[in-house]
Amino acid sequence: MHTDDRDESYLFNDYSIIRPDGNIDKHFVTIKYPYDKGPGTVFNITGTWRPAEFFTGFFRVGCFSSSRLIHPRSSSFTSVSGATIVDASATFKDFLFDGFELVVSARNLFDKDYNIPGTYTTISGDPLEVTFVARKKW
Repeated sequence: MHTDDRDESYLFNDYSIIRPDGNIDKHFVTIKYPYDKGPGTVFNITGTWRPAEFFTGFFRVGCFSSSRLIHPRSSSFTSVSGATIVDASATFKDFLFDGFELVVSARNLFDKDYNIPGTYTTISGDPLEVTFVARKKW
């Protein structure tokens, strides 16, 4: 993504005055934040391996570099380090009997601890997640 790195400007209602006649006068100030372009590097590579008709393997490596989280209404920044996440899955067709399929998948295979920028603070990345799915074609 290409940007000219201009600041982002927001109007913020810092206070309001309620007049005796019931009218409300709102006062706004302009707040500027540095443009957040996210991580400088995002990389994904995916591979599928099918050595036989009954088996399909899937493997993904995703990387993102460090970035910073801009805190609204303050002038502080939080740095978020980059991470490399590995996902894998295996699909077994006609497992046990005809038309039955078993899928075993793992996200964040090596249970890497990482944080991602959220709206107001950093958020912990998803931990290791293993899923088993059984399907039967009717």
